[in-house]
Amino acid sequence: GNLNTLQIYDVSSGQWMSSPTPPTMQTARRELACIAHEDILYAIGGWYGGYDGYSLSSIETLFIGNDLAEIENGIAQWSDFEGGGLTVDVYGVRAVAYGPLILIAGGHSESGVKFPTVIHILDTQSKSITVDADNSLVYCTNYPAAIVADRVWFMFGGWDASTGTITNKYQYMILDPPTANPTRDPTADPTADPTADPTAEPTKDPTRDPTRDPTGEPTVDPTADPT
Repeated sequence: GNLNTLQIYDVSSGQWMSSPTPPTMQTARRELACIAHEDILYAIGGWYGGYDGYSLSSIETLFIGNDLAEIENGIAQWSDFEGGGLTVDVYGVRAVAYGPLILIAGGHSESGVKFPTVIHILDTQSKSITVDADNSLVYCTNYPAAIVADRVWFMFGGWDASTGTITNKYQYMILDPPTANPTRDPTADPTADPTADPTAEPTKDPTRDPTRDPTGEPTVDPTADPT
């Protein structure tokens, strides 16, 4: 059957760790996309059940930046991604990280569009997920190998569900360069009506102590040659 368990591999010891009560996903799933970005582990889509099961659109997250003991002992818990799920349920889907974004594509669906070519963009900063309105896969493929290298997103091989064959083709998309230093705390309320015509050459050395109460009606014709 499907599993909702989490196993942890210790790269320093080269062994799988035995956890007494590791956190379990809310929904058991297989053939999902799983990716870690910064301190968050994402479980995306997948298949629930046996032959009479169904594909999933839900996304679950687990904060893994805590002390490892909290994860091993089940103190840290999986939760639904606050930005919602995919617009289509898919299994055999893939995900790659690019800057603050997670790009999700591929897979097969048992409802709606059977062979989706849609690309979902999960923004880890705004906690939102949207559909890429300008791009899509060239063709649908299940279980491809997906990587990003030098701003190019590659999808290699996989199962072409539309023809029922394994493919040796690949497709790619050139990605826009991510913002080097995005603003973490943008202005909450920017100026509603900024000056349309600012002073072209403002005074370089303005008066430090301007007159507190200037003359209401200054002399129209001042003395040309004062004493």
